[in-house]
Amino acid sequence: MIHIYTGDGKGKTTAATGLVVRALGAYLSAIVIRFIKKTQSCEDITLKKLGVPVEYYGTGYIHGEISEEAKKEAKKGIERTMEIINKRLSDILVLDEINVAVSIGVISEEKVLDILKLVPSNMEVILTGRGATDKMIDKADLITEMKEIKHYYHKGIKARRGIEF
Repeated sequence: MIHIYTGDGKGKTTAATGLVVRALGAYLSAIVIRFIKKTQSCEDITLKKLGVPVEYYGTGYIHGEISEEAKKEAKKGIERTMEIINKRLSDILVLDEINVAVSIGVISEEKVLDILKLVPSNMEVILTGRGATDKMIDKADLITEMKEIKHYYHKGIKARRGIEF
């Protein structure tokens, strides 16, 4: 099954993390691949304590031109994703911020669609991030759109450790 958590609201990565925790309670295995992001956030600390591998294939949020290093990291993340799917290394695979990586051109939509064709029916793959494409949405079995109604950052409140990261 393919899940997409997208939209401009807060909570996409948090929802994917919650699904991983639920799956662990059912004795399922999980791996988290983080695209774009390059550093550990608070949920990663907990996931690692629970035995969930969290891997980073990003150079940080990209503003402007995409560096060769960002493309190289994303390519390594895609190769690792294919390995996990082909070898069926986990029951749950989270591809965090992959929608963003596609929407800004770090990863091609075509490559992601090709990978999604390989997902076995008894594996859950969760794609997170703003900007999920129409073709990716068509391929998904479950789509949740996080919609911002109100957010305190509009009042100048910065991201807070343990809440936003």
